[in-house]
Amino acid sequence: MPRSVDRPTPHIMLRPNGETSVSDEDAVLTMGAERFECEVSVSIRFLPVPDIVFRGRFRPKDHPLSLLGLAFDSPPASLCLNSTGDSAAVSIAQLSAGDPASFVATIMKGILFSGVKEPTEAVQFHLINFPNFLSQEEEGAFPNSAILEDAEYEVQLLAVDDDEEVFKTLKAQGGFGNTHVGIITRLDGAPVSFEGASDTLRRVHCFLSFARGAWTGIALPVGVDDGGEVRWREFGMRPMERWSPRVSWLDRHNCQVLASAYRGFSTRWADEYWQSVLEKAIYWYLRSNNTSSGVDGGIILTQAALEYMAWTQLVEFDGTLSKEGFERLPASDRLRLLLLRLEIPLAIPTTLEALSDVTPNAAWDGPRTFTEVRNDLVHPVRKKGRFGVAKLPYFEAWTLGQWYLELVLLRLMGFDGVYHDRTRLGGWVGEVRPVPWGTKQEVSTNRGDP
Repeated sequence: MPRSVDRPTPHIMLRPNGETSVSDEDAVLTMGAERFECEVSVSIRFLPVPDIVFRGRFRPKDHPLSLLGLAFDSPPASLCLNSTGDSAAVSIAQLSAGDPASFVATIMKGILFSGVKEPTEAVQFHLINFPNFLSQEEEGAFPNSAILEDAEYEVQLLAVDDDEEVFKTLKAQGGFGNTHVGIITRLDGAPVSFEGASDTLRRVHCFLSFARGAWTGIALPVGVDDGGEVRWREFGMRPMERWSPRVSWLDRHNCQVLASAYRGFSTRWADEYWQSVLEKAIYWYLRSNNTSSGVDGGIILTQAALEYMAWTQLVEFDGTLSKEGFERLPASDRLRLLLLRLEIPLAIPTTLEALSDVTPNAAWDGPRTFTEVRNDLVHPVRKKGRFGVAKLPYFEAWTLGQWYLELVLLRLMGFDGVYHDRTRLGGWVGEVRPVPWGTKQEVSTNRGDP
């Protein structure tokens, strides 16, 4: 049956690069040993950096002069929301002794919740800075629409009503914008538990960031009942990056593959061991995929991520190598064994011509070339026979390393679809190819299997 593409009505619309009011809450502000009852207006602010902002008004009994004294002392501060008792460390940006006395604060660390943490009909959230995409399904093409499923939950992604204006603003100004709305429901129609929603939000945040190749924000999740009333709200900011072009394995005109990739990702995530591996590996992938600090730094981070994955797969998971055996191998052999295990090609792609041209001889494969480029960056004294040129093609080396890292992660998810091959430099949106392992059997998800 064709899927529904009705756009939901968000509980609140977020303005690109602006500040939007969210709710009013009763709270207690603690500054040092002093506690003050207050009313706070909560808003989300995107610039200069994404923040949850609390603008508070103190009760009349709290004398303004005592507040000024605390302002000079700058003691540690925390804010507790009365509805849940949740508290978080806050930074006081402004403290006024006017009538009424007031303050402005932002969360330093942690997440606050208001309302009642009970099961709800659905959970709705705002997706920040996910690209404009198209899913090619049998029923037709669906712009900015995708359905992700794991064993228990369905996550529907849909564009916001003014998505064209949001993308126009982001392309012109950069910054942050609410590009999509997400809806979480249970496949069996039962209510969504608070704990299930929290885990699903973590998983979706990690997965969609991997898909984009940059931290993609999830903001202001709310649990809603069958009448659409908000039962609980989350106040906090998960990692997100400013809008900018970013290369990744996902082709924006073939986002139907998100569904199968997410299923495999969720299967791995269900194992506590692999959940930790995925979070760490994707963190390093996203760090190395940001070239704002230079592709040379990206190469170093990419190799660190690949060696971590080699250790995980070959020592801790397969038991193919002992700890001592792994440590005795050079980095190129560690990477080569990992790629062979996961059926990823070793040869330097023919599209990376400059990288192939600097290798001393034809025996150098991709793992050897990539790790030697990294060594050339880290160790200033070149080994004899490493490279015979003064300037190395760092961008192509970085491209090769990121390609390896993407394929390793996709292989471990059991992904068997088409992807954007970043080594085909100058390719266009819509140009995809099958993963190298084709339709071969996926790698086992049971730790200890060969």
